[in-house]
Amino acid sequence: MRSGHETKMKNNGSTYSLDLTPAELYWLAGTLELIHLPLLDDENRIHSRSEIEADLVKAQVSLQSRGLIRRAHGTGWEVDRLPAAIVRWMGTADKMLVMEHFAQNEVSHRIHVFIEKDAVMSGTLDEDKFHFVFYQNLETMITELFSSIGASFSSPNPHSTSVNLPQPLTIIRAAWQDSSLPEKMLKVGGIKTKDARLVRIWINSLEWVAILTIAHLQAVKPVAESQLIFCGDRHTAWSGLGVENDAGIISMAPVSRLEAGVQIDNLL
Repeated sequence: MRSGHETKMKNNGSTYSLDLTPAELYWLAGTLELIHLPLLDDENRIHSRSEIEADLVKAQVSLQSRGLIRRAHGTGWEVDRLPAAIVRWMGTADKMLVMEHFAQNEVSHRIHVFIEKDAVMSGTLDEDKFHFVFYQNLETMITELFSSIGASFSSPNPHSTSVNLPQPLTIIRAAWQDSSLPEKMLKVGGIKTKDARLVRIWINSLEWVAILTIAHLQAVKPVAESQLIFCGDRHTAWSGLGVENDAGIISMAPVSRLEAGVQIDNLL
């Protein structure tokens, strides 16, 4: 965990945002007496006790220099409203939406979304800091979500049809490595040879895929439940509801921007 990056707070009329390093988050969580923060991207990082203590000292100095914390009467700390809201929201949330986005020749991205009534907050790990955004409503968040992955939702081509796939994310990503793999995988999955060839052509035209997962946060580690999978080319997007790691077939159907928003809303 490293500190020392400038914290930014922005308001563009519809959203507020704030950047915090992992060390700053953990320092804030400890000060606010919150035990667990469900941000999975950082859980595999291993640090010694001395490294953690050093990082937390730097985080305290950084937060104080940015005016996000200040000495209270006595030995305690007073935390600014925005970082306090971020940490309390994560530490007490019942569930979160996790979106993982993949595109050809690009690094994958993961976004965590926390929703409470009409309020929405997202958190994304960007190198060594988290970028948090507060949205006025779910619709604004969904619009930003699809914009960030470059998804195109032109009216579905009337000739576009539904495609049945086992493990869509796995097969699509395999196609980006070897265009012949999907047909082999589909046959193993029980798809007829003729259908497998047609599906292979469709898969090889796709440019991005995203999987949205609802995770319930009652356990120490979030427990995944429902999943919504999107994929698309330059003009059309498809979506399917299922569980990527199940053995069953997921039907991927052409979807409009409005329909995609409704599906995400229903998932929540």
